[in-house]
Amino acid sequence: MKTYDVIVVGGGSAGVIAALSSARSGAKTLLVESKTTFGGTNTNALVGPLVPFLGESKTPIVGGIPQEIIDELIAIGGSKGHVDDPIDFAYSLTPVDFKAMQIIQANKLYAESNLEIVTGTSVTAVEREGSRIQAINTLNEYGTANRYSAAVIIDASGDADVTRLSGEAVNIGRESDHKSQPMTMCFNVGNVDLERVRDDVAKNPDNFAVSDAIRNGERMDYVAISGYFDEVRSSKTFPIQRDRLLFFEGVQEGEVGMNTTRIMNLSSLNPEELQQATIEGHQQVLALFKWLKAEIPAFKDSYIKDVGDIGVRESVHIVGRKQLTEYDVLSGAKQEKSIAVGCYPIDIHSPDSSIMEFLEENIVRNFEIDLDMCLPQNVDNLIVVGRPISATHAAHAASRVSVTCMALGQSAGIIAALSAAQAVDPHALDYTLIKQHINAMGGIVDRDQ
Repeated sequence: MKTYDVIVVGGGSAGVIAALSSARSGAKTLLVESKTTFGGTNTNALVGPLVPFLGESKTPIVGGIPQEIIDELIAIGGSKGHVDDPIDFAYSLTPVDFKAMQIIQANKLYAESNLEIVTGTSVTAVEREGSRIQAINTLNEYGTANRYSAAVIIDASGDADVTRLSGEAVNIGRESDHKSQPMTMCFNVGNVDLERVRDDVAKNPDNFAVSDAIRNGERMDYVAISGYFDEVRSSKTFPIQRDRLLFFEGVQEGEVGMNTTRIMNLSSLNPEELQQATIEGHQQVLALFKWLKAEIPAFKDSYIKDVGDIGVRESVHIVGRKQLTEYDVLSGAKQEKSIAVGCYPIDIHSPDSSIMEFLEENIVRNFEIDLDMCLPQNVDNLIVVGRPISATHAAHAASRVSVTCMALGQSAGIIAALSAAQAVDPHALDYTLIKQHINAMGGIVDRDQ
């Protein structure tokens, strides 16, 4: 059995950053990833643009390694940087080329001397004694089993795999019926006439969700579309149970990322249902693309450029030592042991209707996420990051987005490394020391910083 200071399970939005920050903090770190690529919902499922790097007053709320990645992408033409959101949904959007992002992330991971990586490998069992995880058991795609141990485990698996295998309780989806937000299959479309899209918005702004400035005559620059409501609602052939088109301009000229498919009433936690969701996703992608070419003139000469894996918005939420609530999000609440700042509306894609619920009090506020929201109640050396943190169904709709997950991952890696170095469990660390180290890496933990 190989032993490390920190093991990170999952190489998605949160896990990549957690592994990098742990290794940079001096911890001997292992990253275990079930795929052979990194980046999770962004690079594999093509979910973008990235949000939210900027919060209230358009000031940075996420820094350090996540921003470092964006800077490197800009340098190679792989990102437009932070741009204004013409929908006024968030304070900014960050378009990226996901294949470029995948390459940047991979090379950063491989360059870390304190980091070992195993890919194509899944965790199959957790060895637990009392309140501590002693080891994890893994199996790779060739049938080779291994055991690894560490002082601290970071569960960045997306579905809280380590947490569930350890026997800890989790909540599934919506509190009333345990249904989760629908899955989606994003795809990229090339050769879209973006000037025609801008013309459509200018001629009939009421047919779109847009900012007041665009509604009052300002021409849309960066193309972000939540709309074509009339075309969708009046169509007898629209193939998706959805009330709008949702797509965003990519990095390359004429490219958009389409986030409109909707796969409902299936669970990503059930292998058979996940396979059915993938089948339905591919069917919806083809049907929607054909509809776009026939019904939206801007797409007449377009083509499918790339199709992502099935994208999962929600599955489980851990039962943490503290829970993020919708009140925290809507009020912009401060936390005693904040380790990350989010700033995104409560954006619920209804589990059982075509509606996209948007809950806010007119102002989207910076909100803080407490370390205790990432700590299961009964396991002392486990930190959970990404979408499964302890949150209500509604609050999760604001905290689940990829950049917030990156910020949580960065802080978790630092905390895990400190915990291992001091032989103190994460919950018992001095918060002043945690905050000092997060800030030193460029992280932001204060909503008012």
